[in-house]
Amino acid sequence: MTTLGRLVARARADGDRRLWETLAAVPSESELVALDGLLDVVEGERISQLERARKGPADPTGKNLRLALDRVHDIHGVGVDAQRVRALVPTRRLVELARYGLQAKAPHLRRHPTARRAATLVATVCHLQAASIDDCLELFDLIMTTELLAKAERETAKRRAREHPRLARASAKLAAAVGRLLDAFGQADTVRVEDLWREVEVVASREELRAAVDTVDELVPHLDEDDEGDVRTKLSERSSCQGSCASCAR
Repeated sequence: MTTLGRLVARARADGDRRLWETLAAVPSESELVALDGLLDVVEGERISQLERARKGPADPTGKNLRLALDRVHDIHGVGVDAQRVRALVPTRRLVELARYGLQAKAPHLRRHPTARRAATLVATVCHLQAASIDDCLELFDLIMTTELLAKAERETAKRRAREHPRLARASAKLAAAVGRLLDAFGQADTVRVEDLWREVEVVASREELRAAVDTVDELVPHLDEDDEGDVRTKLSERSSCQGSCASCAR
């Protein structure tokens, strides 16, 4: 069992060494320099560039979306060919190495031999290339949902609340007129048009009824229309202001 354990450990070590050498051979000399630069701490910062790139902004704001896009640009700017890397190395081994690179501190990574350090950084950058885009899309989705759509819905609700008194008055007139018509039909089998109009004009004149119908047509969506049209209209108005308003500037 001791001999077998040594053989297994030697085989695992040989496999790890081949993995490191394979991944370290992917980037060019300039890309290797860029990868090592991820372990540097920029003047005025407390953490390395790699540690800062591990996690993007989470709050759904326009400023954070710009920072997330900058993160995508910086990670992809290192120049690692992720497609080539995935074609050379099994996904499981790449994920394991990237997981280690995401957790280890920069000083600890710098103490590794050249091949292992380069391989770990290559795997980590490949993971971050995909993760940064996913984070950016998720942040954009949150901004659309919580900021643009929610504000458009609130503005539409406020406008409808302002228009409600007009709609209520018009609906009340029409309801009273229809009630008179139903009462008149219920009292006799046949009713003359003149008698119907006489009953209706007790509650509202023809001009008032016409104005009430126009108000309802203006404020109430037709049956074949999408009830969310107002929300999309408000969203379109907010998007077309091109950042001139204070809310877009924020």
